[in-house]
Amino acid sequence: MSSGFRSFHPFPCFFYYIGAMVLGMMVSHPVYIATLLLLLVLLTVLNRELPALLGLLKFYLPIGLLYALINPLFSHRGRHILFYFWDQPVTLESLAYGLFRWSACCSFLFCSFRIMP
Repeated sequence: MSSGFRSFHPFPCFFYYIGAMVLGMMVSHPVYIATLLLLLVLLTVLNRELPALLGLLKFYLPIGLLYALINPLFSHRGRHILFYFWDQPVTLESLAYGLFRWSACCSFLFCSFRIMP
């Protein structure tokens, strides 16, 4: 007998994943994104897919680091200037926003990870 999402009809699973992806892209509150990531990782653990997800993290983490480092080069808004790069300020807020947007992208990727078993 199968358990988890495999025991459900495909329509509730489909609407769950679509809802999680849409909310992950539209809601911009850090607490919501952190909760979404935590619940998606928990769902992955319950579905016994954690080793495969950990294998994908070797691609997600460098992309996130790159995203967090490139965002301050284009966005200069913020009060706390860390340093200047080519006479452009790199701010703490733009770095934090880059990490936040990466976590939102990760929630989208985690949602789309093995959508239908």
